[in-house]
Amino acid sequence: MNDLLNALDARAVRRQAERRAVTPPAAAYLFERCADVLAERFDWLATQPSTVLDVSADAGYAARQVAQRCRKARQICAGGAALVTEPRRWWQRQRNTRLVGDLFDLPLAENSIELALANLTLPWIDEPDRLFAELARVCAPDAPLLIAALGPDSFRELRDAWTDSDNRPATVPVFADMHDLGDALVRAGFVEPVLDVDRIAVRFASPAALWRDLRATGAGNVLRARRRGLTTPRQLAAAGMALDASGGGFDVTVELVFAHAFATSRTATNKRRETSIPAASIGRRRH
Repeated sequence: MNDLLNALDARAVRRQAERRAVTPPAAAYLFERCADVLAERFDWLATQPSTVLDVSADAGYAARQVAQRCRKARQICAGGAALVTEPRRWWQRQRNTRLVGDLFDLPLAENSIELALANLTLPWIDEPDRLFAELARVCAPDAPLLIAALGPDSFRELRDAWTDSDNRPATVPVFADMHDLGDALVRAGFVEPVLDVDRIAVRFASPAALWRDLRATGAGNVLRARRRGLTTPRQLAAAGMALDASGGGFDVTVELVFAHAFATSRTATNKRRETSIPAASIGRRRH
């Protein structure tokens, strides 16, 4: 799975996290959409956890959705160099807990979490197996883990534009697909993973609009194999021309992978299986 996600530069990830404050609403569409779908999955599971762990990189959107449904639940936000997240004021007012440290070594007891959320965290981590193993350690038996991630078709137009314009293959990571994600969950000890994929096309009026949204979400190039140095205006213009040759706007594909699975005790012998369901069967975003 590491090969598919590509190797990330931890220091570059940390710099991106430090540069970004609370995500402006104009750049938060994907965060909100993924949080909505995870909330629908949460409703479908019909659980009422008392302790929720949020390791999301979504500025608190998914955690807020759960908090509205479980008003008495204790919320724990775990962040570190690998995360790009900033809890909202509503979260801080509720006297919840924020952990600062390594996501792969959480200061939490085994079997202490009754629900875990990971909304758009995986793009910032190139060792998902380690994250899933740590979540499996802290989650109580039968606790659900809800995940939203990017799939391999995400930003393929941007990847192609950079390659065509400046011979830069190491610009946009190739993210793990649904089956790799399911396999990683099973390896970590989660059971009965349910996964589905939703592909959307996000319309941009100009390359400049895309660059603004990427900067607002902290989505810079953090690959170890990236070309060092600043991108020149000529290079940026060439990539923009490759994206929007007609000058009339263009679409960028985003493949969203949604998953949930259940923690189990370390001694459990449950038969593990993977199931895929269509996105339509769990409902659509409510307006």
